[in-house]
Amino acid sequence: MWRAAFFLVLSVLVLRAEQEFSPVISIDSPDTATTYPLGTIKHRALVWNDATQTLSAEVTFVPIDRTSSEDTDDTHHFRIPGITLDKARGIFYATSPGGEAVPVAQRKKILFLTTIEILPSAVVRVFHREGNVTVRLEAIRPSELAHVQKEQPPSDTNADGSHTIDLKDLLP
Repeated sequence: MWRAAFFLVLSVLVLRAEQEFSPVISIDSPDTATTYPLGTIKHRALVWNDATQTLSAEVTFVPIDRTSSEDTDDTHHFRIPGITLDKARGIFYATSPGGEAVPVAQRKKILFLTTIEILPSAVVRVFHREGNVTVRLEAIRPSELAHVQKEQPPSDTNADGSHTIDLKDLLP
């Protein structure tokens, strides 16, 4: 009897922890791509299109073993829908299902170059499984960041071959 009560309490605590630290924003790109099954990411960046008011993740793949001169870079763009830009502040926002605007990225100017940097409360994940590529943006409220930073970040490459990429390290 006490075992059943223990496992019930444990399961409630696990569910609460998952709800507390799960992303408030999770946006899957409607775009998919196919690339080298044994490829790796050479370049990644966030790109804003002023004409369409759309944020995209640009990801370039190369084969792991470049044995042929015919191997070329394979670049793909993945739209991330629902992102808005506050031009005055240079902050990109996603809207949660509850209508809350959550900051996910910011424009950063270095000399004459302007880049888009993901904020610490967000991550863009690139999933690369057997050459099939998908992208997801996840974000939490900035106020929850201190709790999540105590946890270990995911590894760059998982056992299933998927890459988890944090686009905030665009420049060295």
